[in-house]
Amino acid sequence: MSARKHALAAAALGWHVIPCGADKRPLTKHGLKDASTSKKTIRAWWEKRPDALPAVVAGPSGLAIAD
Repeated sequence: MSARKHALAAAALGWHVIPCGADKRPLTKHGLKDASTSKKTIRAWWEKRPDALPAVVAGPSGLAIAD
C-alpha cells in the first residue's frame, strides 16, 4: 500500500494526518497545526510529495500515546 493510501486510511478513521520527511519533520507550512482528515488536502499533499511519510497527530485525533 502506498504512503498516500495509508494516510487516507488513517483519515478515514478520523485520525488527523500530516506528511513528513524521512527526518520525521512535517512538510507543511504550519507543521502539526496543518494536520487534516480532508481527502482533498491529503491527496494534494501526496501529489506534491509522493515520497512523504504519513504521520498521525495524536491530540486532534483524540489519541493518547504511551511510551
